[in-house]
Amino acid sequence: MRGEGEIRQDAQMWALVAELESLKTERAGMEAENECRKDQGLAPAYGEEQFTALAKKMSEVAFLLRRDI
Repeated sequence: MRGEGEIRQDAQMWALVAELESLKTERAGMEAENECRKDQGLAPAYGEEQFTALAKKMSEVAFLLRRDI
């Protein structure tokens, strides 16, 4: 039988997985918005700074996830 500590650790791991998936979805949305604006002849809504900040968040979550495995 699994102990409470092991169950909590698994829950934390799955929370990190969900957060990473959320960030990946956010990035896809940002890319889609920029592509849509490009098709309309408009400037991108998101620039390199926003993508870099998002990539940093993704790296931080991935680091935590690898650390806990």
